[in-house]
Parts: sequence; C-alpha cells; structure tokens
Amino acid sequence: MDRVEETLTSAEPEALSTLARHQADLMNTLRTLPVDQGHAEALSRILERSRNLALRIEGEMEAIRSQLTASANKKRIRGAYASPY
Repeated sequence: MDRVEETLTSAEPEALSTLARHQADLMNTLRTLPVDQGHAEALSRILERSRNLALRIEGEMEAIRSQLTASANKKRIRGAYASPY
C-alpha cells in the first residue's frame, strides 16, 4: 500500500498506468501462491480496489489535462486576434 500511496501522490499518468498493470500481475501471481485462501482473497480485493482507484485517477487527470489544453488554445486564439491598442 505504501507504493500505491507514493504513486498516487506523484500524480504521474505513466506511473498510474504502470501501477495498474503491476497490480494486475500481482493479483495473478497471488492466485498461484500457496497462501491461505482467506488472506489471498483479502489481498486480491485490496489490490483490485487500488488498481481501480489508480485507473479512475488517471482518467480524471486526462480530463483535466484536456480542459487545460483547450483553455490554453482558446487564450492563444484570442491573443492572436487581439487589438494592439
């Protein structure tokens, strides 16, 4: 969970994608290990929830980035047509 919190705090979209893929791999590995089924299911649920959270945050960040880009483009267009007076 420390790694999850560090990655989410970093707010790097690439890190979030990597984290989500890594967590999916961990869940698959966890299913193959000789671990008590109750513990394995609990860990799997934690990994799945943090993976879903990372994907949701990544989507929100992409939406914000798109809005910022649109806003910057709008300002550039307005600036291009602005009167020098």
